Amino acid sequence: EYFLAGGVDVFFQTVHPDDQVKVTLLFEKLKHENAEAEFRVLRPDGDVRVVQFHAFAIHGAKGEIGRVIGFASDVTETRRIEERAIGRARLESLGRFAGGIAHDFKNVLCVVNGYAELLRTRPGLDREGREFLGQILRAGENGNRLASSLLAFSRPQPNQPRAIDMNCVIREMGAMLTGLLGSGIKLHFSLHPSRLVILIDQAQFEQILMNLAVNARDTMPEGGEITISSGITFPPDQSGSDSPSASAVITFRDTGCGIPDSLCARIFEPYFTTKAQGHGTGLGLATVHAIVKQNGGDIRVESRVGSGTQFDLTFPLVERDADAGGQAIIPDNRISILVADDDPAVRTFVRTTLEREGHQITEAPDGPDAIRLFDGLTSDLKILVTDVAMPGMSGEELARRLFLRFPDLKVLFISGQFDQNPLGADRSFRSAFLRKPFRRQALLEIIRDLAFGVPAELSR
Repeated sequence: EYFLAGGVDVFFQTVHPDDQVKVTLLFEKLKHENAEAEFRVLRPDGDVRVVQFHAFAIHGAKGEIGRVIGFASDVTETRRIEERAIGRARLESLGRFAGGIAHDFKNVLCVVNGYAELLRTRPGLDREGREFLGQILRAGENGNRLASSLLAFSRPQPNQPRAIDMNCVIREMGAMLTGLLGSGIKLHFSLHPSRLVILIDQAQFEQILMNLAVNARDTMPEGGEITISSGITFPPDQSGSDSPSASAVITFRDTGCGIPDSLCARIFEPYFTTKAQGHGTGLGLATVHAIVKQNGGDIRVESRVGSGTQFDLTFPLVERDADAGGQAIIPDNRISILVADDDPAVRTFVRTTLEREGHQITEAPDGPDAIRLFDGLTSDLKILVTDVAMPGMSGEELARRLFLRFPDLKVLFISGQFDQNPLGADRSFRSAFLRKPFRRQALLEIIRDLAFGVPAELSR
């Protein structure tokens, strides 16, 4: 029970300035009836609390308010929990929305990049033409990373680790990070001269870099510098880059305001943030910590108020190289391939690429159409290339139906969405997954592996 023993003026001094109009209206209402309101109050130590206030007035002989009796409940933590729940719901909605956009956008990028690569293979193309096409391809790759980052921030994604050159990814992310940081922050690189090959999902590694960059940017509102460096570290009793315990280390250092010692131990906690309300979700560093630990790594932080912050991330080095690239060599055997995708431009690109290798291609816009086409096919179908999500029938269902007729069928699933890789499902046919937008070279290599390679599941 709360009595306004000090009077209305004293009570108003405890109310947050932005909520005083709301409390004024509450007292106006008390002249006629009981009233309630929710508002913020300032504690003597400066802490802001949210209270739910129920009040009624005791009137004097002339009807004036002589006394107000109220009950105040502190609902600060309840409101914080509700805000977090609303934030999670918004992220889920954003994820569903982003998934639809990303699917269409990645189809467009698949066509743009694909035809640019096909043009580069034409004889007689001059140097300037090749450079122009190279610019198109680089822009397409940047668009792909942008779409992938949007999905990574807004929805869960399956972890698909593969061997990547950490230094190569950092260099490729340079332009995007520079744009993210703005003109007031200088970005420097000091990378180890050797290839540092680690096993991690590339999208997750890119998310680590972006989260650390955003976190550093917000600590330098007046500008500053960020330095990203890489190297190799060994246990005290071992040396040499071929050591089984060697680790790749990436250091992310900024010249921001720094973090007090009392808070350093909490910065990786979900929803913990030192930023003002409405600025930051408290998930950025928590996500970085979770990804690093999920991939067998470690993360440490050193900070001094006024001198900036340094994050050191270590990942186990792998002995095998990252994807080597090079030219795919398809054996002379020409095979029958069905391409099913509801985007005609993607179908045409895949068909053109594979027909140039001499394969016999049939295409269909959806699953039911693909099933009907088989009534007229005379050749033995070897490979199905299908989008995962199509109207009328999913790619998974199409593959299962065709497998009943062609028991030696191999399937290549393609999709632009993170959560549509169907390779985790139990099945009897051999399959692979290729994420849109994919390069011509990647398509040729995976078709070669499906048709003539070892019977291992493939995912890229």
